[in-house]
Amino acid sequence: MAHDYRLRQIMLQAKCPNMEFAEKEFTLTYMLQALSESNALAGIAFKGGTCIRKMLSGPSSRLSTDLDFTSLSTDQDPDALVLDFHRISEKPFHGFRFSMDLESGSGWYFSGDSVGFGIGYEHEQMGLSGEIRVQISLRAAPILEPITSNQLAQGYFKSVGFEPAALLRLRVEEMLAEKIRALCQRQKTRDLYDLHWFAAFPHVQDVVRGLVVQKLWESSDSFNFEYFKSRLSSEMDWDWDDLGQIVRGFDRRLGSRMLDKCSSAFAFLAYLSSEECTLATDRHRKRVAEATNAAANLRQLAAEGEAPHWACAHERPIGLIQ
Repeated sequence: MAHDYRLRQIMLQAKCPNMEFAEKEFTLTYMLQALSESNALAGIAFKGGTCIRKMLSGPSSRLSTDLDFTSLSTDQDPDALVLDFHRISEKPFHGFRFSMDLESGSGWYFSGDSVGFGIGYEHEQMGLSGEIRVQISLRAAPILEPITSNQLAQGYFKSVGFEPAALLRLRVEEMLAEKIRALCQRQKTRDLYDLHWFAAFPHVQDVVRGLVVQKLWESSDSFNFEYFKSRLSSEMDWDWDDLGQIVRGFDRRLGSRMLDKCSSAFAFLAYLSSEECTLATDRHRKRVAEATNAAANLRQLAAEGEAPHWACAHERPIGLIQ
């Protein structure tokens, strides 16, 4: 059928391992456009695995099937955010119908520092249906000024019926710092893969190091380089089979290379300034003035522009079929 052929084209162009991921890739493009056109993304910044793929890497990074954002303000009303997203369910969008369950207790949640929910989708002509999970962090506003940039062009964009919108996203250094925080706080192999991807992407080390300390401080946690380094020391601690599902051509035997690459690329995190040391050990967040001053200094230090894409980067991620 025609729609099967279209998804197969997307599967090849976007380097998806199967038709299921091609469907998600296709749906995410339409959902982001519908959210942008309905103004649902005002006041939040795009981040996470799908952001990396859509805005920075294209098919050269792992697949991601959910949407992650950070609120630009910690006092945003979570109910209002959910209702903003609900607007895309009011009318069809290029053959898609979106839906959100606002009635049942399982439809969405508010945890105090984030709000999460699912957006159902259906495309009757193409026989597509499923759900995309969304999470919006309310823990802290971005430290660096977010940047608006275009989505990376992909072959199937020619047939979507619209020009994919430019989106507000976190800057590279801030997304990287959040990945390092995640690696310090949980054991997810896809976080490690994202970290190894960022290792090959140009970034400002002094800014990243300061942001890592700030991000853990915001979480009432502390940054300990030796602990971070220990997370990169053992292949046995990681679920390499998980990457086989989301990275086309990944071989689990490449895991040691990923760990070595991250260990080498982020060795600069060991060299904290005296101000960073103060915050890195302030687990109870008593040094508010110091944190505020450090954040202001990071904004000043951050480069005006951003690093180029792969055309100017010195290497590509491990385990991809080029």
